[in-house]
Amino acid sequence: MMQFKAVLHLSFIFLIFHLAIVFASSIQQQREEELEALLQWKFSLQNKSQALLPSWKLVPLPNPSPCNWEGIICNNAQIVNHIILKSIGLIGTLEHFNFSSFPNLLTLDLYSNRLSGTIPPSIGKLAELIKLNLSNNGFEGGIPKEVGGLVKLTLLSFSQNLLSGSIPSTIRNLRSLSVLNLGSNHLSGSIPSELGELTFLVELRLHLNNLTGSIPPSLGDLSGLEVLSLYGNQLSGVLPKEINKLTNLTHFFLSNNTISGSLPQTLCHGGLLQCFCASNNNFSGSVPKGLKNCTSLTRLRLDRNKFHGNISEDFGIYPYLDYIDLSYNDFYGEVSPKWAKCRLLKSLKISNNQIGGEFPAELGESSLLHVLDLSSNNLSGQIPKRS
Repeated sequence: MMQFKAVLHLSFIFLIFHLAIVFASSIQQQREEELEALLQWKFSLQNKSQALLPSWKLVPLPNPSPCNWEGIICNNAQIVNHIILKSIGLIGTLEHFNFSSFPNLLTLDLYSNRLSGTIPPSIGKLAELIKLNLSNNGFEGGIPKEVGGLVKLTLLSFSQNLLSGSIPSTIRNLRSLSVLNLGSNHLSGSIPSELGELTFLVELRLHLNNLTGSIPPSLGDLSGLEVLSLYGNQLSGVLPKEINKLTNLTHFFLSNNTISGSLPQTLCHGGLLQCFCASNNNFSGSVPKGLKNCTSLTRLRLDRNKFHGNISEDFGIYPYLDYIDLSYNDFYGEVSPKWAKCRLLKSLKISNNQIGGEFPAELGESSLLHVLDLSSNNLSGQIPKRS
């Protein structure tokens, strides 16, 4: 029996030893595969771009590693976890980037280079990826549906490229996303209602595209949303009442669309809204009561719509307001002296309305006010000179 136990013990030690060798061999194989893949991609770049990566080269060591190369960060096992090459002027494509060689990659950040071509579907093989930033390049074609397989992503940014086609519905699978930025492309079609399933979103930026249709009510389910940027599209219809549920919004951009109807009366009822821009739409009706009491505002643009109401009653005192434009609407009444209590105000534009009365002397004492446009109204009297 003692002899049997000794043999069993030796067998267990041998098994552990064998597994350790296999694991070490697997790690070394992974290192070599990553090194080869990085060099392969470097040599696919334009010649001048290759010179921007001088540290990316083989050195005469027993186990060469890319962990000391520019933009490469490894874990304790010397496996590549992060590739961060921002704003260094790389010219080339991702066609020869072997994504399957990086099963442990957590960050791929190629922001602000001169990369072009399409985003390969094989990017979906980066199963552990948390941050993917390809913004400010020249990528074209569609967003591959395989991006929806990157279920651990918290940040996805493809902004400022030449991407076209629709937003793939597979993005609904990215339930951990906190930032989704697809702005400044040529995307078309409607805003997918599935985006409302990304309940961890803090920033949603879809501005400056060719998106059409109405804003889906499901966006109201994004209760943690702080930034919603939809300006510069071809959106129409009315704002869904579900937008009222977005009580954490700090920045809300709707300008340069054809959205109609009225604004939600409870806009800013969360008390956090800083920037609200809805200029150049077809909005009508009165200014929401919530906006009148929104003391957190720093920037407000309602110009070029069909809003109406008494301008001296519909707006409050905004201690942090820097810029306001109410031009080209149907406001009436008089310029209120309380605008002078907006101590940080630098720009006040209320041209092309139906405002009458005299210019309040108090506003002439506003030391920071540098832009004042009251043209095309019914004002009388003189604008007082500053002392």
